[in-house]
Amino acid sequence: MIEARNLEKGFGEKAVLRCINVTFEPGKANLVIGKSGSGKTVLLKILAGLIEPDLGEILFEGKSVSEMSKRERQNIQQKTGMLFQEGALFDSLSVGQNVTFPLLLHTNMSERQAMKRALECLERVNLDGVYNQYPGDLSGGMRKRVAIARAIANEPKFLFCDEPNSGLDPQTGLLIDNLIHSITHDLNITTIVNTHDMNSVLGIGDHVVFLSEGYLIWEGRGSDILTTHDEALNRFVFATPLAQKLLEKT
Repeated sequence: MIEARNLEKGFGEKAVLRCINVTFEPGKANLVIGKSGSGKTVLLKILAGLIEPDLGEILFEGKSVSEMSKRERQNIQQKTGMLFQEGALFDSLSVGQNVTFPLLLHTNMSERQAMKRALECLERVNLDGVYNQYPGDLSGGMRKRVAIARAIANEPKFLFCDEPNSGLDPQTGLLIDNLIHSITHDLNITTIVNTHDMNSVLGIGDHVVFLSEGYLIWEGRGSDILTTHDEALNRFVFATPLAQKLLEKT
């Protein structure tokens, strides 16, 4: 579980996050949505430990990061998986080398053990037979699945995903959504996904957080969005004529 309490962050005179209080539970796909500039990317980076908040605190499993020792923070980092927007694979390394990279860096596994674990993770994301290929030989969707395999290689308790469907066609995006959702539930991971894809929100949003101008405006299940009476959320979700027609039918 990850909690944010009274979280605030600004850059210069611009306030980006304002008094954010939210809890992300394990075994659920926690999705953060909002238009550009709403603060969702900054929130994700703070939760992942990539930037520091100005005020407030982050708790992992009930303990504040500010009260943790250096060793405890390192343990949290080792239990964390990251899925970046573009996958962030090393093009000069094979698929297998990409997946084993965090294992050899952060664990005491031998190369043989890391290879076995990498093969298991690639099988988990339905990518048998690509271990010796290179990222440049794969489709965009396959590269994202390799990135997922790498993110779960060290059996993380916490998984952060930044726009995992960016640049993918809807069918491939659905595949990535289902992988993230099933891995989250099967492994009981606390997963936080930063996304603008409403298909993801409605399809796998066990818990959805909506940010607007730095404030947490609404939270609930993805399935509740179509019937919410929150005006700011409705303006965000039903911004297109096609979406407006969908709203009128509900």
